[in-house]
Amino acid sequence: MRSLGYGVGLRPKHYREFLESAPAVDWVEAISENFMGVGGRPLAVLEKVRRERPVVLHGVSLGIGSAEPLDPRYLEDWKALITRIEPAIVSDHLCWGRAHGRYSHDLLPVPFTEEVVRHVVERVSQVQDFLGRRIALENASSYLTFVESELTEWEFLAQVAKRAGCDILLDVNNIFVSSRNHGFDPDAYLAGVPVEHVKQIHLAGHQRRPELIIDTHDGPVSDEVWALYARAKGRFGEVPTLIEWDDAVPPLETLLAEAEKARAVVPVVGSSTPLGVNGGLRSARAESRAFHDVLFAAITDSNPVTAEAEALVAEHPPLSPKARIEVYAEMYWLRMRDVLRDAFPTVRARLGDELFDAHVADYLREHPSTHHSLDRLGRSFAGFLHDDVAAVEWARAESFLAQDAPVISFEQLKAHAPETWGELELKAHPSVRVLELASDPIPALRAQRDGKPVPESVATPTNVAVWRTGFVTFHAAVSALEAAALRRLIDGAPLPALLEPFEELDDGGVAAFEALQSWFTEGMVAVLLRCGPSRDERAD
Repeated sequence: MRSLGYGVGLRPKHYREFLESAPAVDWVEAISENFMGVGGRPLAVLEKVRRERPVVLHGVSLGIGSAEPLDPRYLEDWKALITRIEPAIVSDHLCWGRAHGRYSHDLLPVPFTEEVVRHVVERVSQVQDFLGRRIALENASSYLTFVESELTEWEFLAQVAKRAGCDILLDVNNIFVSSRNHGFDPDAYLAGVPVEHVKQIHLAGHQRRPELIIDTHDGPVSDEVWALYARAKGRFGEVPTLIEWDDAVPPLETLLAEAEKARAVVPVVGSSTPLGVNGGLRSARAESRAFHDVLFAAITDSNPVTAEAEALVAEHPPLSPKARIEVYAEMYWLRMRDVLRDAFPTVRARLGDELFDAHVADYLREHPSTHHSLDRLGRSFAGFLHDDVAAVEWARAESFLAQDAPVISFEQLKAHAPETWGELELKAHPSVRVLELASDPIPALRAQRDGKPVPESVATPTNVAVWRTGFVTFHAAVSALEAAALRRLIDGAPLPALLEPFEELDDGGVAAFEALQSWFTEGMVAVLLRCGPSRDERAD
């Protein structure tokens, strides 16, 4: 595993370069949730990359430290992706982020107690038994610690790895960020991590606030983190190292240059001057409490932080426990808001940011995230707003990520004798969607595409078809008759039933043939089956 070398994260901004060329990088890390249960361009890129070099899968939603049972839907999708990609390493974070079936989509810290060690070890064993392989757990950056913690973070991490028989993904930037936020010695952390369990290292950028450092992954690695990485190299050797850069993503050559910089770092044996250890990390363990529900509500609900939540968090000036919780609450809001802004750009342009964000806040109260992927957050947004433009934008998003299937050409249909067409059954490509709307969203969508002011939708009943051809998603207004026929295509109807809606037209045969030809040309048909009796059976 140590021969992997130096890698970068696979991000949408660089998909085209990975599709059209073979960038000079040893290996690539992909965020598992971005490729679980999806098809289209993302999966095609990942599979091409995998054919050319090793791939590592890194998850963010496992929630190994959560109190509620592991999400079976998540595990099934994860295992299917692992089987398909055969990654060199599979990893997630030593954290939690799920309660009552809701996801915070953040890496929330756990109390460092013997009780939580036992809980995490049991869950890691479940996961490794289910996957049939070892996983690696990453140390997460944090902005608060808990009153009840009785171990240091590195003692906790080491205990989990040793007792669960799992690996460690050591994030050097996260060590630095947390050491400054909580006042411990980062070299003591490195010294406390078992060498034999460290199989991968992460490096990333961060941002400094007056009283806190935030792990942002939106810039180059800092000088302090490079220095700490040199000392990590001195202890752990040439461990596969990744450059993480998730926001404000630069050109690919910038990432590749950072990876080469990591390769050139000379190992340093020994430690720097200690920063000082926060004695609060070893405070006596408080009475066990179900802190997940209290803290989760404080972070994800719009209500003020309660005294009960504050009491969970250790005092560490200059920030109060309340202020530390509010850091997570702010990040939760911004993350959810930005996902919905990106998913519904036309609606946002029409409403303006202030009104759009107010709708988002209301939506999150009624529709919190219950899926491990943030890509699914907006699935009820159009219905919540009663907005036809949003309905088309969401249908396009679903179509883009729909599962793949080989498309059927019109030539393949014509290969069947016309007299047998009545025995054929067709089914739509998984990307096809048909919407019956009360208004016409097309002018608004066109205006947004062209960078013009977005008009209100006209109250004209409209049917819209959405589909994907290759990696490109399309939408178009269709007649009510064609919409009815397309719905039958989605259901997998026999060919004669598909054409029935056109029979009320005087030139129904011509209209049906033109629609059918268009569907095949656009790649909207994925299944063509012979469903009737054979010629021999008819002869009998």
